Amino acid sequence: MRYSLLLLLVTSVITFSVLKLLHVTLFPYFVMNLSLGLLTIVLADLLVKLVANVLPRKLLTDLENKAVFITGCDTGFGNLCARRLDALGVRVYAGCLMPEGAGAKELKSDTSSKLHIVPLDVTKEKDVKQAVEYVKEIQGDQGLWAVINNAGILMTGEVELMPVELFQRIIEVNTLGSVRVAKAFLPLIRTSKGRLVFTASCAGRSTVPGLVPYSMSKHAIVSFIDGLRREMRKWSVTVHGIEPMMYRTQMTDMESYRKFLKQQWSELPEEDRRLYGDSYIDKYMHGYASFQMAYGFSVNTEIHVDANCCNSHIYSCHNVLGQIERVHQCFEVTPQEKKSNDARFCDLCGHSTLPLVGGDFIK
Repeated sequence: MRYSLLLLLVTSVITFSVLKLLHVTLFPYFVMNLSLGLLTIVLADLLVKLVANVLPRKLLTDLENKAVFITGCDTGFGNLCARRLDALGVRVYAGCLMPEGAGAKELKSDTSSKLHIVPLDVTKEKDVKQAVEYVKEIQGDQGLWAVINNAGILMTGEVELMPVELFQRIIEVNTLGSVRVAKAFLPLIRTSKGRLVFTASCAGRSTVPGLVPYSMSKHAIVSFIDGLRREMRKWSVTVHGIEPMMYRTQMTDMESYRKFLKQQWSELPEEDRRLYGDSYIDKYMHGYASFQMAYGFSVNTEIHVDANCCNSHIYSCHNVLGQIERVHQCFEVTPQEKKSNDARFCDLCGHSTLPLVGGDFIK
């Protein structure tokens, strides 16, 4: 038997009729009390979260004595986060895939002497071990307050056009890279009773067509965050996930995706290309651009990126940086802050709470 909208409708009608019958005959107050009880739990949960987010936070008073390690600082969130925390007086170890590249050099020149550029490929065990030793050498007995796992890659395209090697690459960077870095730095974080922060994604809550490998990697890291947070509780180490939606960074460059799709298209068998049609790439890119517009920014708008803001059509990287900054510098962070506001919006839209057949219709 297949799950369908019709089956859901019929089952809902039957369930409602049974509850109505029970209400009229045997338990006149059962349905009312059950409804009130469920509504009370939902409203109480929302109220607690609202209060926790509205009340002023107790911030750390000695940020200048804290140190943080950030991965993926060549561009994007990692680069901006390194700048922000450096401006707050935090000692920043900025992991860069290309330490001699333009992004790393500009980051170093624009920040204080407390920021260190650390060569790091999160897929290489040797690089990660050397990064740990470098931090230990400089920090000595001071310890490390936080690790922000931010490095990630994204490629778009339907599964049939994506080689298995690309699936492996995305998972190796986005998932195993974060696991590798977190495990390597855990002893330092445990000593300082610090925190681990991960840049996850709303794609880790809902799988979008065309982003299947990326969504797979982010679903895995969301699961890792939840499990690690529970395991680290006994050491007073907190674990947090930031789950942003669509923001204009180098990861959302449309032209690079078009080139990639053309390359994959050329390697498809002739019969498959005929089935998809000659206009497939143009239609796909138009659909992807519409998806980006729906989730927050215009792909045709040039955005100037600086240390304080990465404004998009609607959303701003400032929102994500604010989440990361708050998790880093607040004395106490509540458990529900493992989700960003974007992830909660995603949940409210029904991606992770609607029945399967309903969620499939949300693009």
